[in-house]
Amino acid sequence: MRGIDELAYHVQQWDLPVLTISSQPDVPGAVIRPLVQPVALYPWSMIWRQGLHHPGLTALRDAARDLADAEGWLHLTDDAWLPEPEASRPPVHSEHPESR
Repeated sequence: MRGIDELAYHVQQWDLPVLTISSQPDVPGAVIRPLVQPVALYPWSMIWRQGLHHPGLTALRDAARDLADAEGWLHLTDDAWLPEPEASRPPVHSEHPESR
């Protein structure tokens, strides 16, 4: 069982809500509603093998940083909501040396 069928089974069998992406296709037997108030944010992270120095990784990190700057990903609106522990963490202003 995979994808939509597995999600439909989970919702119907366990009668529990599931958080999903905003572009989630319809799921048989389920109702999909966007979370709009408060605005829910997802604390995305990148992970890679320690000591990895690859031009593809550098390009991906640079692209993510550029998009974050251009789209304001790191700027929280007044009505934004973050889960713990992210809500209590200070904002990240600079890159940590160990992330290189």
